[in-house]
Amino acid sequence: MTIERVVGVCCCIVITSGAARGQQRIETANQSAQPPTWSFAEYAYPGGAELPWRQFQTRSESDGREVVTQIGESLDVDGQWAAVREIRTETTPHGAGAVQTRRDLLGFPSRQRTLLQTTTSTQQTLSNTDTKTVQDTYVPDLNGRLGLARRSILETRLVAPDVLQTVSSLLLPGSDGALEESVRTERSAQRIGPTSSLVTSFVAVRDVNGRWQPVESRSAEVRDAGPEHLQEETIRRRGMDGTLQVAEKAVTRRTQANGREEVVIERYFQDTEGYVRSDSRGLGERVRVSRTLAADGGHVAVEEVEARNPVAAHDPMRVIRRTLTTVRRTGPNQWVTERRVFELGVNGEMVPAMIEREETTRR
Repeated sequence: MTIERVVGVCCCIVITSGAARGQQRIETANQSAQPPTWSFAEYAYPGGAELPWRQFQTRSESDGREVVTQIGESLDVDGQWAAVREIRTETTPHGAGAVQTRRDLLGFPSRQRTLLQTTTSTQQTLSNTDTKTVQDTYVPDLNGRLGLARRSILETRLVAPDVLQTVSSLLLPGSDGALEESVRTERSAQRIGPTSSLVTSFVAVRDVNGRWQPVESRSAEVRDAGPEHLQEETIRRRGMDGTLQVAEKAVTRRTQANGREEVVIERYFQDTEGYVRSDSRGLGERVRVSRTLAADGGHVAVEEVEARNPVAAHDPMRVIRRTLTTVRRTGPNQWVTERRVFELGVNGEMVPAMIEREETTRR
Protein backbone atom coordinates (compact mmCIF):
# COMPACT_ATOMS: atom_id res chain seq x y z
CA MET A 1 0.00 0.00 0.00
CA THR A 2 1.55 3.33 -1.05
CA ILE A 3 1.29 6.36 1.16
CA GLU A 4 -0.61 8.18 -1.60
CA ARG A 5 -3.26 5.45 -1.63
CA VAL A 6 -3.64 5.76 2.13
CA VAL A 7 -4.60 9.39 1.75
CA GLY A 8 -7.04 8.51 -1.01
CA VAL A 9 -8.94 5.89 0.96
CA CYS A 10 -9.03 7.53 4.39
CA CYS A 11 -11.89 9.95 4.94
CA CYS A 12 -10.08 12.07 7.51
CA ILE A 13 -7.44 13.27 5.03
CA VAL A 14 -8.46 15.47 2.14
CA ILE A 15 -5.92 15.76 -0.67
CA THR A 16 -7.49 17.34 -3.73
CA SER A 17 -6.99 15.84 -7.15
CA GLY A 18 -6.96 19.28 -8.74
CA ALA A 19 -3.25 19.09 -9.43
CA ALA A 20 -3.66 16.00 -11.57
CA ARG A 21 -6.64 17.46 -13.41
CA GLY A 22 -4.83 20.75 -13.81
CA GLN A 23 -1.75 19.06 -15.21
CA GLN A 24 -3.93 17.26 -17.75
CA ARG A 25 -5.41 20.61 -18.80
CA ILE A 26 -1.95 22.11 -19.16
CA GLU A 27 -0.81 19.18 -21.30
CA THR A 28 -3.86 19.55 -23.56
CA ALA A 29 -3.62 23.34 -23.82
CA ASN A 30 -2.94 23.23 -27.56
CA GLN A 31 -5.60 20.68 -28.42
CA SER A 32 -8.88 21.56 -30.10
CA ALA A 33 -12.02 22.29 -28.11
CA GLN A 34 -13.87 19.33 -26.64
CA PRO A 35 -17.64 18.93 -27.09
CA PRO A 36 -19.49 20.42 -24.08
CA THR A 37 -21.14 18.11 -21.56
CA TRP A 38 -24.27 18.81 -19.59
CA SER A 39 -26.44 17.48 -16.80
CA PHE A 40 -29.96 18.18 -15.56
CA ALA A 41 -31.17 17.21 -12.08
CA GLU A 42 -34.60 17.41 -10.47
CA TYR A 43 -35.28 17.19 -6.73
CA ALA A 44 -38.75 16.59 -5.31
CA TYR A 45 -39.77 16.37 -1.66
CA PRO A 46 -42.97 14.35 -1.08
CA GLY A 47 -44.97 15.78 1.77
CA GLY A 48 -43.91 19.35 1.04
CA ALA A 49 -40.93 19.44 3.41
CA GLU A 50 -39.13 21.67 0.89
CA LEU A 51 -39.91 23.29 -2.43
CA PRO A 52 -39.02 21.34 -5.58
CA TRP A 53 -35.59 22.17 -6.98
CA ARG A 54 -33.84 21.62 -10.28
CA GLN A 55 -30.35 22.33 -11.55
CA PHE A 56 -28.78 22.69 -15.00
CA GLN A 57 -25.04 22.22 -15.49
CA THR A 58 -22.86 22.66 -18.56
CA ARG A 59 -19.14 21.96 -18.88
CA SER A 60 -16.92 23.04 -21.76
CA GLU A 61 -13.17 22.83 -22.34
CA SER A 62 -10.94 24.48 -24.90
CA ASP A 63 -7.16 25.01 -25.03
CA GLY A 64 -6.79 23.92 -21.41
CA ARG A 65 -9.54 26.27 -20.17
CA GLU A 66 -12.52 24.63 -18.48
CA VAL A 67 -15.79 26.41 -17.69
CA VAL A 68 -18.55 24.87 -15.56
CA THR A 69 -21.87 26.70 -15.13
CA GLN A 70 -24.57 25.57 -12.69
CA ILE A 71 -27.99 27.23 -12.56
CA GLY A 72 -30.42 26.28 -9.78
CA GLU A 73 -34.13 26.98 -10.04
CA SER A 74 -37.02 26.77 -7.60
CA LEU A 75 -40.72 27.64 -7.68
CA ASP A 76 -41.63 31.27 -7.01
CA VAL A 77 -44.77 32.57 -5.30
CA ASP A 78 -46.66 32.20 -8.59
CA GLY A 79 -45.66 28.56 -8.97
CA GLN A 80 -43.30 29.33 -11.86
CA TRP A 81 -39.72 28.12 -12.19
CA ALA A 82 -37.26 30.93 -11.47
CA ALA A 83 -33.48 31.06 -11.14
CA VAL A 84 -32.32 31.43 -7.54
CA ARG A 85 -28.61 30.59 -7.82
CA GLU A 86 -25.87 30.50 -10.41
CA ILE A 87 -22.32 29.22 -9.96
CA ARG A 88 -19.70 29.77 -12.65
CA THR A 89 -16.29 28.11 -12.27
CA GLU A 90 -13.43 28.76 -14.67
CA THR A 91 -10.15 26.82 -14.48
CA THR A 92 -7.10 27.77 -16.56
CA PRO A 93 -3.36 26.97 -16.65
CA HIS A 94 -1.31 29.60 -14.86
CA GLY A 95 2.33 29.19 -15.70
CA ALA A 96 4.42 26.06 -15.39
CA GLY A 97 2.92 23.54 -12.98
CA ALA A 98 0.16 25.88 -11.76
CA VAL A 99 -3.62 25.99 -12.16
CA GLN A 100 -5.87 28.98 -11.42
CA THR A 101 -9.58 28.77 -10.64
CA ARG A 102 -12.23 31.48 -10.29
CA ARG A 103 -15.67 30.69 -8.85
CA ASP A 104 -18.48 33.25 -8.92
CA LEU A 105 -21.63 32.71 -6.85
CA LEU A 106 -24.61 34.74 -7.99
CA GLY A 107 -28.09 35.11 -6.54
CA PHE A 108 -31.33 36.58 -7.87
CA PRO A 109 -32.86 38.84 -5.20
CA SER A 110 -35.88 40.61 -6.69
CA ARG A 111 -35.06 38.67 -9.89
CA GLN A 112 -31.89 40.72 -10.36
CA ARG A 113 -28.73 38.74 -11.14
CA THR A 114 -26.36 39.78 -8.33
CA LEU A 115 -22.82 38.73 -7.45
CA LEU A 116 -22.77 37.33 -3.90
CA GLN A 117 -19.27 35.89 -3.63
CA THR A 118 -16.11 35.34 -5.65
CA THR A 119 -13.45 32.76 -4.83
CA THR A 120 -10.09 32.57 -6.57
CA SER A 121 -7.50 29.87 -6.03
CA THR A 122 -4.08 29.06 -7.40
CA GLN A 123 -2.60 25.59 -7.07
CA GLN A 124 1.09 25.09 -7.66
CA THR A 125 2.79 21.76 -8.17
CA LEU A 126 6.15 22.21 -6.45
CA SER A 127 7.41 18.66 -7.09
CA ASN A 128 6.07 15.20 -7.87
CA THR A 129 4.44 15.04 -4.42
CA ASP A 130 4.41 18.61 -3.04
CA THR A 131 1.63 21.10 -3.81
CA LYS A 132 0.47 24.46 -2.47
CA THR A 133 -3.00 25.95 -2.92
CA VAL A 134 -3.99 29.49 -1.92
CA GLN A 135 -7.70 30.30 -1.99
CA ASP A 136 -9.16 33.79 -1.47
CA THR A 137 -12.85 34.53 -0.95
CA TYR A 138 -14.26 37.99 -1.68
CA VAL A 139 -17.71 39.39 -0.81
CA PRO A 140 -19.18 42.70 -1.97
CA ASP A 141 -19.90 45.56 0.44
CA LEU A 142 -23.00 47.74 0.35
CA ASN A 143 -21.55 49.61 -2.61
CA GLY A 144 -20.80 46.43 -4.54
CA ARG A 145 -17.02 46.62 -4.06
CA LEU A 146 -15.37 43.26 -3.48
CA GLY A 147 -13.40 42.87 -0.26
CA LEU A 148 -11.21 39.99 0.89
CA ALA A 149 -13.19 38.04 3.51
CA ARG A 150 -11.06 34.95 4.07
CA ARG A 151 -8.01 33.10 2.84
CA SER A 152 -7.10 29.44 3.09
CA ILE A 153 -3.70 27.94 2.42
CA LEU A 154 -3.22 24.21 1.86
CA GLU A 155 0.28 22.73 1.63
CA THR A 156 1.00 19.05 0.97
CA ARG A 157 4.48 17.62 1.10
CA LEU A 158 6.26 14.31 1.44
CA VAL A 159 8.36 14.90 4.58
CA ALA A 160 9.78 11.34 4.57
CA PRO A 161 9.61 8.39 2.15
CA ASP A 162 6.58 7.00 4.02
CA VAL A 163 5.08 10.17 5.53
CA LEU A 164 2.76 12.55 3.63
CA GLN A 165 1.90 15.74 5.54
CA THR A 166 -0.80 18.32 4.94
CA VAL A 167 -1.02 21.70 6.71
CA SER A 168 -4.15 23.82 6.24
CA SER A 169 -4.53 27.39 7.53
CA LEU A 170 -7.66 29.53 7.58
CA LEU A 171 -7.12 33.28 7.80
CA LEU A 172 -9.96 35.60 8.88
CA PRO A 173 -10.13 39.36 9.50
CA GLY A 174 -8.89 40.35 12.97
CA SER A 175 -9.90 43.29 15.14
CA ASP A 176 -7.92 45.67 12.92
CA GLY A 177 -9.40 44.20 9.72
CA ALA A 178 -6.16 42.51 8.67
CA LEU A 179 -6.20 38.79 7.94
CA GLU A 180 -4.72 36.57 10.63
CA GLU A 181 -4.47 32.81 10.99
CA SER A 182 -7.51 31.64 12.98
CA VAL A 183 -7.74 27.88 12.37
CA ARG A 184 -4.91 25.45 11.71
CA THR A 185 -5.23 21.80 10.72
CA GLU A 186 -2.31 19.41 10.48
CA ARG A 187 -2.70 15.95 8.95
CA SER A 188 -0.24 13.18 8.24
CA ALA A 189 -0.41 9.71 6.71
CA GLN A 190 2.34 7.24 7.52
CA ARG A 191 2.85 3.69 6.33
CA ILE A 192 3.53 1.44 9.32
CA GLY A 193 3.51 -1.95 7.60
CA PRO A 194 3.18 -3.65 4.22
CA THR A 195 -0.63 -3.39 4.32
CA SER A 196 -1.29 -0.88 7.10
CA SER A 197 -0.98 2.85 7.66
CA LEU A 198 -1.69 5.43 10.35
CA VAL A 199 -3.52 8.67 9.54
CA THR A 200 -3.69 11.44 12.14
CA SER A 201 -5.06 14.98 12.21
CA PHE A 202 -5.07 17.84 14.70
CA VAL A 203 -7.19 21.01 14.68
CA ALA A 204 -6.48 24.14 16.74
CA VAL A 205 -8.18 27.55 16.87
CA ARG A 206 -6.88 30.88 18.11
CA ASP A 207 -8.74 32.26 21.15
CA VAL A 208 -9.48 35.93 21.92
CA ASN A 209 -6.08 36.23 23.61
CA GLY A 210 -4.25 34.96 20.53
CA ARG A 211 -3.37 31.59 22.06
CA TRP A 212 -3.81 28.37 20.09
CA GLN A 213 -6.34 25.98 21.64
CA PRO A 214 -6.76 22.34 20.51
CA VAL A 215 -10.35 21.49 19.56
CA GLU A 216 -10.14 18.10 17.85
CA SER A 217 -7.78 15.28 16.96
CA ARG A 218 -8.30 12.14 14.91
CA SER A 219 -6.30 8.94 14.63
CA ALA A 220 -7.14 6.19 12.17
CA GLU A 221 -5.40 2.93 11.43
CA VAL A 222 -6.00 1.65 7.92
CA ARG A 223 -5.42 -1.97 6.95
CA ASP A 224 -5.83 -3.67 3.58
CA ALA A 225 -5.92 -7.47 3.51
CA GLY A 226 -6.76 -8.73 0.05
CA PRO A 227 -10.29 -7.71 -0.88
CA GLU A 228 -11.04 -6.34 2.62
CA HIS A 229 -10.34 -2.80 3.77
CA LEU A 230 -10.56 -1.96 7.48
CA GLN A 231 -10.33 1.47 9.10
CA GLU A 232 -10.57 2.13 12.84
CA GLU A 233 -10.78 5.79 13.80
CA THR A 234 -10.78 7.51 17.20
CA ILE A 235 -12.03 11.10 17.47
CA ARG A 236 -11.15 13.32 20.42
CA ARG A 237 -12.79 16.69 21.08
CA ARG A 238 -12.24 19.48 23.56
CA GLY A 239 -13.99 18.85 26.88
CA MET A 240 -15.18 21.21 29.61
CA ASP A 241 -11.74 21.10 31.25
CA GLY A 242 -10.01 22.15 28.05
CA THR A 243 -8.42 18.78 27.31
CA LEU A 244 -9.08 16.49 24.35
CA GLN A 245 -11.28 13.55 25.31
CA VAL A 246 -12.48 10.53 23.34
CA ALA A 247 -15.86 11.54 21.91
CA GLU A 248 -16.43 9.03 19.11
CA LYS A 249 -15.04 5.89 17.52
CA ALA A 250 -15.77 4.64 14.03
CA VAL A 251 -15.03 1.31 12.37
CA THR A 252 -15.32 0.98 8.59
CA ARG A 253 -15.21 -2.34 6.76
CA ARG A 254 -15.19 -2.48 2.98
CA THR A 255 -15.10 -5.59 0.79
CA GLN A 256 -15.14 -6.00 -2.98
CA ALA A 257 -15.73 -9.19 -4.96
CA ASN A 258 -17.42 -10.19 -8.22
CA GLY A 259 -18.56 -6.68 -9.11
CA ARG A 260 -20.11 -6.05 -5.71
CA GLU A 261 -18.95 -3.68 -2.98
CA GLU A 262 -20.13 -3.86 0.64
CA VAL A 263 -19.40 -1.13 3.19
CA VAL A 264 -20.36 -1.14 6.88
CA ILE A 265 -19.62 1.89 9.08
CA GLU A 266 -20.27 1.62 12.82
CA ARG A 267 -20.07 4.69 15.04
CA TYR A 268 -19.75 4.60 18.82
CA PHE A 269 -20.67 7.76 20.73
CA GLN A 270 -20.08 9.06 24.23
CA ASP A 271 -22.69 7.81 26.72
CA THR A 272 -24.27 9.70 29.62
CA GLU A 273 -21.32 8.78 31.83
CA GLY A 274 -18.82 10.26 29.37
CA TYR A 275 -17.44 6.95 28.07
CA VAL A 276 -17.25 5.62 24.52
CA ARG A 277 -17.93 1.90 24.62
CA SER A 278 -16.79 -0.27 21.70
CA ASP A 279 -19.53 -2.86 22.19
CA SER A 280 -23.19 -3.21 21.24
CA ARG A 281 -24.24 -0.93 24.10
CA GLY A 282 -22.07 1.90 22.82
CA LEU A 283 -23.08 1.55 19.17
CA GLY A 284 -25.00 4.67 18.17
CA GLU A 285 -25.18 4.48 14.38
CA ARG A 286 -24.59 1.93 11.65
CA VAL A 287 -24.46 2.62 7.93
CA ARG A 288 -24.67 -0.23 5.41
CA VAL A 289 -23.97 0.36 1.73
CA SER A 290 -24.29 -2.29 -0.97
CA ARG A 291 -23.22 -1.43 -4.51
CA THR A 292 -23.54 -3.76 -7.52
CA LEU A 293 -22.04 -2.98 -10.92
CA ALA A 294 -24.21 -3.34 -14.00
CA ALA A 295 -23.17 -4.65 -17.41
CA ASP A 296 -23.54 -1.19 -19.03
CA GLY A 297 -21.09 0.40 -16.57
CA GLY A 298 -23.78 1.73 -14.25
CA HIS A 299 -24.60 0.46 -10.79
CA VAL A 300 -27.32 -0.07 -8.21
CA ALA A 301 -26.67 1.01 -4.62
CA VAL A 302 -28.66 0.62 -1.41
CA GLU A 303 -27.72 2.59 1.69
CA GLU A 304 -29.37 2.08 5.07
CA VAL A 305 -28.75 4.14 8.21
CA GLU A 306 -29.58 2.54 11.55
CA ALA A 307 -29.79 4.40 14.86
CA ARG A 308 -31.36 4.09 18.28
CA ASN A 309 -34.65 5.57 19.39
CA PRO A 310 -33.71 8.87 21.10
CA VAL A 311 -36.43 8.37 23.73
CA ALA A 312 -35.68 4.66 24.23
CA ALA A 313 -31.92 4.29 24.01
CA HIS A 314 -32.00 0.63 25.13
CA ASP A 315 -34.24 -0.46 22.25
CA PRO A 316 -32.62 -2.33 19.32
CA MET A 317 -31.15 -0.37 16.41
CA ARG A 318 -33.66 0.46 13.69
CA VAL A 319 -33.43 1.74 10.12
CA ILE A 320 -34.18 5.48 10.05
CA ARG A 321 -33.15 6.25 6.45
CA ARG A 322 -32.89 4.23 3.25
CA THR A 323 -31.47 5.49 -0.04
CA LEU A 324 -31.87 3.65 -3.35
CA THR A 325 -29.64 4.80 -6.22
CA THR A 326 -29.65 3.53 -9.80
CA VAL A 327 -27.22 4.66 -12.51
CA ARG A 328 -27.95 3.39 -16.01
CA ARG A 329 -26.92 4.13 -19.58
CA THR A 330 -29.62 5.53 -21.87
CA GLY A 331 -27.50 6.12 -24.98
CA PRO A 332 -23.96 6.80 -26.19
CA ASN A 333 -22.31 8.90 -23.46
CA GLN A 334 -25.73 9.47 -21.85
CA TRP A 335 -26.62 8.40 -18.32
CA VAL A 336 -29.53 8.69 -15.92
CA THR A 337 -29.16 8.64 -12.14
CA GLU A 338 -32.26 8.10 -10.02
CA ARG A 339 -32.12 8.41 -6.25
CA ARG A 340 -34.95 7.89 -3.77
CA VAL A 341 -34.58 8.68 -0.08
CA PHE A 342 -36.97 7.22 2.51
CA GLU A 343 -37.07 8.23 6.18
CA LEU A 344 -38.74 6.75 9.23
CA GLY A 345 -42.17 8.30 9.73
CA VAL A 346 -44.17 8.92 12.89
CA ASN A 347 -46.05 5.64 12.36
CA GLY A 348 -42.87 3.58 12.16
CA GLU A 349 -43.03 3.16 8.38
CA MET A 350 -40.49 4.30 5.79
CA VAL A 351 -41.97 7.22 3.84
CA PRO A 352 -40.56 9.03 0.75
CA ALA A 353 -38.49 12.09 1.71
CA MET A 354 -36.70 13.02 -1.53
CA ILE A 355 -36.73 11.97 -5.17
CA GLU A 356 -33.82 12.95 -7.42
CA ARG A 357 -33.35 12.35 -11.11
CA GLU A 358 -30.29 13.46 -13.05
CA GLU A 359 -29.51 13.20 -16.77
CA THR A 360 -25.87 13.54 -17.78
CA THR A 361 -23.70 13.39 -20.88
CA ARG A 362 -20.14 12.18 -20.48
CA ARG A 363 -17.26 12.14 -22.93
